[in-house]
Amino acid sequence: MINMKGNTLVINTIKWSFVAGSIALLSACNDSDSKNKRPLIADIEKTEIGVWSAPAYGWVIDIQNSSYKFYQTTSQYCHEFKLDESTLSYDSLINSIALSDDKDSLISTIGGIKTPGVEMTRALSLPKNCIDNVLKQQGEEGYVFNPEQDFEIFWQNYKEHYAFFHIENVNWDEIYQTFVTQVSATTSQEELFEVFAQMIAPLKDFHVGIENEKIDEEFSVSRKLEMQDIALAEYLEMNDLDDIDTQAQFLDFIDYYEQQFAIMIATIGSYLVQDDDVKLNETETLIWSKTPDNFGYLYIESMELAEIIEHGDTQADKLALLELQLTEIFTDLKDTQGLMIDVRFNGGGDDFVSQKVMSYLIENKIHAYSKQARLGDARTELQKVEIHPRENFLYSMPIALLTSADTSSAAEIFSIAIRARDNSVLIGQSTGGGLSDILPKSLPHGLQYSISNEFYISHDGLEFEGSGVPVAIEKPFFTLEQRTQEKDLIIEAAIEWLQSQS
Repeated sequence: MINMKGNTLVINTIKWSFVAGSIALLSACNDSDSKNKRPLIADIEKTEIGVWSAPAYGWVIDIQNSSYKFYQTTSQYCHEFKLDESTLSYDSLINSIALSDDKDSLISTIGGIKTPGVEMTRALSLPKNCIDNVLKQQGEEGYVFNPEQDFEIFWQNYKEHYAFFHIENVNWDEIYQTFVTQVSATTSQEELFEVFAQMIAPLKDFHVGIENEKIDEEFSVSRKLEMQDIALAEYLEMNDLDDIDTQAQFLDFIDYYEQQFAIMIATIGSYLVQDDDVKLNETETLIWSKTPDNFGYLYIESMELAEIIEHGDTQADKLALLELQLTEIFTDLKDTQGLMIDVRFNGGGDDFVSQKVMSYLIENKIHAYSKQARLGDARTELQKVEIHPRENFLYSMPIALLTSADTSSAAEIFSIAIRARDNSVLIGQSTGGGLSDILPKSLPHGLQYSISNEFYISHDGLEFEGSGVPVAIEKPFFTLEQRTQEKDLIIEAAIEWLQSQS
């Protein structure tokens, strides 16, 4: 996403969303194992009532008879997440819990949006700070902006939960020493935002970001150049500019990028059968067709359910509509000799969407990947994620998955799942390298920020955070020369590989 903030161009590659006063949690529950757990029938049993702690996430949930409070904690601080009914209702929370046989632990998908669920343990009471010293927040009576306190909370949350300091060799204690002296009781929100931006920039993690809606600022950094970054560099060179300084320049760049994107889509289309044989879903996030030699092509622009499916009041409604859409697609493509799935422009979204697509592509249950979170100097117990084939429907022909540095987040999870499928190959460029779910946090003055705290491990025991999921056949992704010549070397390589499998 590209936003103009005042006179500053912000290239924001995060697939996250924080609504004021609420939380957006990425990923969802699907086919993961839930050993020694059983569904809780909330109307019959009330054993879920009490305090539940997930230290790997800095979360504490206090569940009562008909309400709950959701706290975010560090070793020293505690303040409440203000979640409204539409974000996470009480019934949705309760019905997404699987309780252990001894009733001392549970796994919760947090209303069905966290895969494969967060393990929590029962606590005797709230942490002391959540009883005696719950911090007041913006909008509450008696709240006073405290930049020094908010700096400490911000630093502590990364110190205690961020999992990937080693990738860029960042010493977070040194970061503290560098910036703590720049914050005082008189520091403004704008100044504090700039300090935070400088602190997280060395991480080069596009799942790490900050946003302050009050001052209309957001910031994130990516370690890999994405297509919009490449287009920006081209635009600056073409116009002999060092940076974009005016609204007019910004709008001119947007026009240039849209032209380049249109060229790329038209070039892809030139390899396909034309006219009525190219189909799109209602939101134009799914495009499918065939090549003249009967290879299928499926373009998936997003893994975010709400972007793919426009209608439906609930997640269950949208999932049902997604299944109908996928069934139509794979019915149309079932007689092809092989399939290209294009996620080169896919910025991610929901893991359960990736898993749902994958269920149409396998004949037998597969171990797609495993997952765990940082827990101090260790990790939480490994959770194995398995995907089951869709009943009465499967696509068993060879699959070439097309990826690029723009392939991010849940699209990368789809990529590691494809690696577990027989007769499949990744072609193009390694993915963006941001597999971890976003751990959302907020500060009392309203700033929202995100942390990467989870490890995804492939079926064969490999981790790709930072480096991205590798390809077997590497080809450049729409260089300026390719766009000028209207050639797609990745699709050409995919067709060649599919032909070799016939």
